[in-house]
Amino acid sequence: MIGRWLGLALSGAIAGGLGMTMLGMARPGIAAEDINLVLGSDRQAGIVLPVADLRTFAETGVASSKLQALLSFASPEQQTKFRQLFTTVLPITPQTLDQGIDSTQADEILGTIAAATFRPDEEGIEALKVAVEKAADASEGLTLLTLLEAYPAEQLDISIVKMQELMEAHRDVIPNDVPQASDF
Repeated sequence: MIGRWLGLALSGAIAGGLGMTMLGMARPGIAAEDINLVLGSDRQAGIVLPVADLRTFAETGVASSKLQALLSFASPEQQTKFRQLFTTVLPITPQTLDQGIDSTQADEILGTIAAATFRPDEEGIEALKVAVEKAADASEGLTLLTLLEAYPAEQLDISIVKMQELMEAHRDVIPNDVPQASDF
């Protein structure tokens, strides 16, 4: 059961092409300040967006100039779905996580996602666990935004292509109210 719910939550994160990676060891006191959207394998060529800009956009609909430049390629409907992606509460609670976050099945799911975020190692899996646990404990619940804000690194490098591939591969476990990769 935990595998299904963890899969739903993490597949929700995949839906927007926004997964996570970390630069170094998971450090509990650190939280993501920026995400780096990478289209290829060169992380230096990515587009860096402050997580605070994503929160402002999610809460108010107002996009920073950098985010607006990216959103200009999307239709108004796609922009609305993108905004909803950050605040859609995923069905995971701390109690649900206690039942299996340390299971082999959870590690497999997290390992698949970590591989798509430039960190396919144990540290990448542990960082995802920390983020999911903290985000599930957030007052607003587990959302993509709380997941990003809980990730234990200053910057998250995100492979857009690999995340979209994962989302397409796991389309059957993503809740209907979570925007799909094909929506963007």
